[in-house]
Amino acid sequence: MPTVQMKTRAIALSLAAALAAGGCFLADPRPDPLGNDAGAAGSDGGPLGGSDAAAGSQLAVQEDSVAVSGGNSTTGAVAVVGLADAMLANVGVEITDTTSGVAPTIVAADASGSFAGQVMATTGDMVQLVVIADGPGGSVRGPAVLIAVSDGAAPSAPLAPGDPTPADATLGFDPVLVSVTADGMGSVTVTGASSATTPGAEVVAGDVATGASTSMLAAADGSFSLMLAGASGDTLVLFARDPTTGAASQTQVLTVP
Repeated sequence: MPTVQMKTRAIALSLAAALAAGGCFLADPRPDPLGNDAGAAGSDGGPLGGSDAAAGSQLAVQEDSVAVSGGNSTTGAVAVVGLADAMLANVGVEITDTTSGVAPTIVAADASGSFAGQVMATTGDMVQLVVIADGPGGSVRGPAVLIAVSDGAAPSAPLAPGDPTPADATLGFDPVLVSVTADGMGSVTVTGASSATTPGAEVVAGDVATGASTSMLAAADGSFSLMLAGASGDTLVLFARDPTTGAASQTQVLTVP
């Protein structure tokens, strides 16, 4: 018995010493979703520069971080804007109108995980968003997320300034009261003067060129000021939505001067 106890103690001491020295020779069979060991699928050589291929295939757009404009615009182009989501940094996002059958649009999320794009759609359509990331064996597609295109704007009346509740107002903008400027250093500012939009509405802006996006609530007088990454010549999409119901105005397409 003493001999057995001595051998058992020696093995235990050897194991403890190896672990203390960082020797993880007892491999954890579970993939490490946040590590960086450049392994094969199921390890950390998957998409997103260090997360698992298996985890990447489950990466999805979060519906509460995406804003979709209303669908009654003259051109039929609906804006889809993803607000910052760190999990989507530098991936591709495929946007498809499942009703029309038009070919999907693929946009690139920026380093903050925001993106902006347009798709041909109309009120009542379902827009599908799928994350596309690079994996060791090629692109990896995440699960599809469906978002309905709603309408918060009356076609004949783009704005009802002064209405105290966005839900009762007609969401939209007075284009004359909206201006865009570039600072020449990588930022653009979208400004709405008093009565530019419905007081209390959420104003959403996205730069189709850079993928940058931002949003804010309009002030009590309908004014707002947004800043996002961009430059002269970029195309911006701008719309307002009810922060409670998600009903949204038509898309305003602006070119940065």
